[in-house]
Amino acid sequence: PVSQRIEFKLLLLVYKAINGLGPKYISNLLLCYELSRHLRSSGSGLLTVPRDRTKHGEAAFSLYAPVIWNKLPESLRSTTSLNFFKSGLKTFLFTNVFS
Repeated sequence: PVSQRIEFKLLLLVYKAINGLGPKYISNLLLCYELSRHLRSSGSGLLTVPRDRTKHGEAAFSLYAPVIWNKLPESLRSTTSLNFFKSGLKTFLFTNVFS
């Protein structure tokens, strides 16, 4: 499916940006979610989703990328290997489509 291929490419770009493998201008668009106090979700690799009320803004990378990144399981977000991330991401996307 085409929409999952788009999400795959987008999430791969986010993974690379977060781990210092992608372009700096992409990394600057993503903000790590930080809490004022320590909770279990503190180190879960979530991204802050900026607030935008326009329909046009929903398609922006800086808004859409954190939304779909935060839907990934924590085990996938926190992986350190690019190849393992790709493999796990494909599995995750296909199971969501065909289940």
